[in-house]
Amino acid sequence: DLPVYLSTGYFRLADNRFYVPVSLIVPGKEIPFTRKSDQDKATLDVLGMVLDPGKRPVGQIRDTVKLSLNRSELVQRKNVQYSNGFVLPPGSYHLKFVVRENETGRIGSFETDLAIPDFKAQPLKMSSVILASQLQPAGKKKTDNPLARDGSEIIPSVSHVFTTGQHLYLYYEVYDPAHQAAGESSGKPGIRLLTNVAFFSGRTQAYQTPLVEVSQLNAPDRKAAVFQL
Repeated sequence: DLPVYLSTGYFRLADNRFYVPVSLIVPGKEIPFTRKSDQDKATLDVLGMVLDPGKRPVGQIRDTVKLSLNRSELVQRKNVQYSNGFVLPPGSYHLKFVVRENETGRIGSFETDLAIPDFKAQPLKMSSVILASQLQPAGKKKTDNPLARDGSEIIPSVSHVFTTGQHLYLYYEVYDPAHQAAGESSGKPGIRLLTNVAFFSGRTQAYQTPLVEVSQLNAPDRKAAVFQL
């Protein structure tokens, strides 16, 4: 009854531990608001579950999202986005989220398979590539979410649709890059990672970003080189 859209990714926290960010959206026009005092209010109940191949639950989220606006018309033309995440080992999983809109009781769900790779056998250890159009100030509460760093948090785009007036952010990480010999200035062994992004229309390259070079791990606690373009 209620349209729900969802996207996920994976980022290594440590050996055998990954953070899986989950973002889901509900079209604002599908949410009925009730007038209370001088504000329009609505609530959504969110239930998320991760099942292993034996259909045993290995992660669960229960949450209530409270929406309060001066004018509900503002959200009617937009989407309401909810973000959370799980910490999981490598493996294959099944992910299911159910959303209930509490004014009429309508329910929507989204199910998908989720595969987190085992990096031990991979020469290039790389996270998901997250696309986003907005950044927001990161909360003060400590979190495992790698998308929240340096005081800001990347809000993943679920639709992957961008207007010409928006920024397009790309975020990804590379783990355990090979070390070079010690540099002359620092005396410490460094790395040399080069990356860029190319956009294609069919087989024709439409745009390519300049090369970005990283010589030191900028998330050393996770042995990760972080790229944000």
